[in-house]
Amino acid sequence: MRNIFRLSRAGNPALPPVAKVDAPGRVASATLSLLAQDDILLIISGAIVLLALQVSGGREDFLAPLRVVLGLLYIIFIPGYCWTIPLFPQRHDLDVVTRSGISLGISLALIPILALVLDKTPWGITPWSILIVQYITIVCAICLGLWQRLRLPEKQVFVPDLSWQPGRRRVIPVLDQRLHWVMGFTTVILVVLLGYGLGTTFTARPLTEFYALGRIGLAEEYPWSAEAGADISINLGLVNNEPAVTTYRVEVRLPDLLDPASPQVLATHGPIILADAERIHWTQSWQMPVAGDDQRVDILLFRDNDSKPYRQLQLWMNVAAFNQGAE
Repeated sequence: MRNIFRLSRAGNPALPPVAKVDAPGRVASATLSLLAQDDILLIISGAIVLLALQVSGGREDFLAPLRVVLGLLYIIFIPGYCWTIPLFPQRHDLDVVTRSGISLGISLALIPILALVLDKTPWGITPWSILIVQYITIVCAICLGLWQRLRLPEKQVFVPDLSWQPGRRRVIPVLDQRLHWVMGFTTVILVVLLGYGLGTTFTARPLTEFYALGRIGLAEEYPWSAEAGADISINLGLVNNEPAVTTYRVEVRLPDLLDPASPQVLATHGPIILADAERIHWTQSWQMPVAGDDQRVDILLFRDNDSKPYRQLQLWMNVAAFNQGAE
């Protein structure tokens, strides 16, 4: 021991230097390296681009296809893939085909669950609420996945190699090739169906509203019975949801069972000129010409000069003979 001390004082390295281990620094460095891995970096980059497209509000029409494609990926694939990272973190846990299939299945399973949760919130199901809840799901999965990857040796961690090497070719078994084709075809069908559903849900304008209210202003207590020749009244409402000023007219008709092409017009109202989102209420009156039970009355809304009804309401009435002694 004294010899070692003497050698050390003489300037000779008696013992190898002991490196100080900075545990927090090592964890931070490892976390940054994990965040820079191909799959995590690509998911974060795509999320930023999708958020920017959502903030823009679709003002640039040429970016609409990119917005749709990214939105579908972050609904039907990315959330499930992020959850496979903590659930199956090791390289040998799953092959590429199985991992892709499970990613798709988890993502599709999350859709109804998140929809039910959003439906109970004050925000409801909107593009922004869907985007935010999907991002929360992805961030939680990525955090758990990074924790799992930090615990494993680097050689055992699953990290997809997304680098492109022109000369490299990988031999894929015939069964895997067929599974790739089936999964690709299924994914395309799901993307088309989901894109159509989302497009019609969030981009379609609401239909023009045409409705009838009872005497107390609710959808009840309609005039179910009347006398022939007596006045009958009902409250009608119309909300124009067309993108421009539109002219409407209303006709009250009594169908002719023997000649359906020649109904009897009992009353008319119009022309009604409404701007976009403008509404109107009025009381519509008519008289039933003949007595009889279960008579159908058609209240038809026409747009501009169309001969085909744009909206239609039906009322079934029991009509009694006019009682002259009651006057």
